[in-house]
Order: sequence, then structure tokens, then C-alpha cells
Amino acid sequence: MFCETAKGFIRVGKKSLFLFDSFGDCNEVEPTCVLDFYVTGPFRRKGYGRRLFDGMLREEHLVATDLPIDSPSENMLKFMRKHYCAQAPIWQSNNFVVFPLFFCACREIYETSKDAFSHAMRSTFSGFEEGRTGSGELGDARNPS
Repeated sequence: MFCETAKGFIRVGKKSLFLFDSFGDCNEVEPTCVLDFYVTGPFRRKGYGRRLFDGMLREEHLVATDLPIDSPSENMLKFMRKHYCAQAPIWQSNNFVVFPLFFCACREIYETSKDAFSHAMRSTFSGFEEGRTGSGELGDARNPS
């Protein structure tokens, strides 16, 4: 019989949050967050936590500083600092912690989505801007021949 002991776990999920950057600007975001992270006693300081966290990052296609962390312990903050160079945590009133690079990633996503939206709107309405009419019943009704 094969039986392996659980070495730890990580729980992540999307949360709708209002987060303040280091300048006091409020950002409404819905990022993937670290909700729980635990490695059992005998497996601590042996690399299991790093492997678990790295596996989650690969699965979610994220980097460590992209993740708000719910109520991190001092050990969690040390872990983030040691393995991911996550410095200067910004504590939020909702007990989440983010790192300054989180807001850089949010701005990149915002700019990318804003550019994609503008492009989609320009291509959708380009026919109207150039005075073209569509074909079909509506186009025929407006321009009877």
C-alpha cells in the first residue's frame, strides 16, 4: 500500500479587492490571491514550500509579486523576500499585502486591455466614421433604390 504524507498546501483564488499603492491611489482589481500557504513542520526549510509555490506560479502563469497575500505571517514575508526578492510590502486595510511591483503589473494589464478595447472600438465603428453603410435590411431601408 502506497501512502504519502501531505507536506503542505497552497490555496489561491480570485478576489475583488480595493488596493492602495504606495502613493495612496486606490485600484479596484480582481487578481489571483494567495489565501492560505502552509508547509508541515518536518518539511520546512527543505525546499518543499518553494517547490509548491513555484508549481502554483507555473500553473497560474504568474510571478510572485503579482499575488496579493491574505494575512501573511512574518515567516511568509521572509519567504517572499528570500525566494522572490519581494521587498517593501504594502499592508492594506483588508489584511492583504501586496508588493510595489504588483501595481506595475496592473498598469501593464490596464494599458494592454485599454489599447485592445480602443482598437476594437475603432475597427467596429470605422465604417460609420468613413460614411459607409452596411448591407442587409437596415442598410437597404436607409438607402432605398
